[in-house]
Amino acid sequence: MMPRARNTNNRLKIYMMQRAEKLKELYTECEESFQKAEATVGNPVSPFDLPDFDDIMPKMDDSEKECDFNLV
Repeated sequence: MMPRARNTNNRLKIYMMQRAEKLKELYTECEESFQKAEATVGNPVSPFDLPDFDDIMPKMDDSEKECDFNLV
């Protein structure tokens, strides 16, 4: 049985892919919102401007659950 640390690279890759996908979605939503509201005050232009950005983004723990297996 291999140690869990050997899966760290896979977990990191999954985590980064999840974050990239979520950022794509958020940028699309922000862009649409920006175009509709024509840059009114308080209208986020970037996902990083969202007040709950950290809550929305995938967590490293989530990717660990997906990749929590041992290679033989």
